[in-house]
Amino acid sequence: MGGSTALAMPTMTGRELKQLLIRNTLSLAVEIGEAVLEARKGGTDPIDKIILLTHGQVLFRGKIMDVERRTVQGFSRGKMKLAAFGDSNDRLEIEFQNENLIAYRNGKVICTVPDLISLVDVEDGEPIGTEMLRYGL
Repeated sequence: MGGSTALAMPTMTGRELKQLLIRNTLSLAVEIGEAVLEARKGGTDPIDKIILLTHGQVLFRGKIMDVERRTVQGFSRGKMKLAAFGDSNDRLEIEFQNENLIAYRNGKVICTVPDLISLVDVEDGEPIGTEMLRYGL
C-alpha cells in the first residue's frame, strides 16, 4: 500500500477544523497504547486499563464460533457469533459493515452505533478489526 493517499476529503480551513474536530482523540489513542503496553509488561489485564481510560464497559467475554462475511458494493458485511467462556449457552452476535454495528446478547440488543463496539484480544489487548475475524479468536 505504500502509505500514500490518492484522495483526502473533505477539504477545510484551519478555522473549520478547529470548530469541528473531536479534541484529544490522538492523545487518548497514545494513552490507550501506553496503558496496554504497561499492562503487558506488568502481567495485568490490559482490558481493565482500556475500560478505565475510555469510560467503556465489557459487554461479553468469549470466543468467536462462526463468521459470515461477504463483500457488497465495496463493503465487508456480515455477522459473527461468539460463545461465552465457561457457558456455551450464553451467546453474542454482532452484525458489521466494515465496523461493528449492533450487538445482540442471547437475542436481545445490548449495544448499537453510535456507541463503539470494539473487540479486544483478552490475552494481549490487541484490537480485532472486522477483517481479522476468524473462528476461535
